[in-house]
Amino acid sequence: MKTHKLTKPFYIAITHLFYAFSMIDKRMTVQEKKEIVGSVKEEWATNEFGFDSEELIYETMRDLIKENLSADKAYENFKAYFIVNKELFTRQINLDLLDACHKICNAVNGKNKSELILLTKLHKLVHESTHK
Repeated sequence: MKTHKLTKPFYIAITHLFYAFSMIDKRMTVQEKKEIVGSVKEEWATNEFGFDSEELIYETMRDLIKENLSADKAYENFKAYFIVNKELFTRQINLDLLDACHKICNAVNGKNKSELILLTKLHKLVHESTHK
């Protein structure tokens, strides 16, 4: 899956994305946390780049929760990183991110309006980057 060396900023950026999806309705549920943990263990946990990505993601998530960062700001942080580092976001990585975000949104009673709007923004961002 990984053709480029993924750095700590990459994992911090995707944590901002997961946080944005879990906090878009102003609260992170236990079910959403479980989906994030599941996705991290399944797709994003590695020591291959000289650090423990799983621990970095959880540490970053704890910091974002403590900071009480808004979901919109967290998404904008991810988007800014994505735009500058498009070459890291392969088709497979984008699909895995979209899948993880859909799972977070579906964790509690399906997708609400805020989640659908955020998913639309993410789909548009990913689609535009792969079709230029």
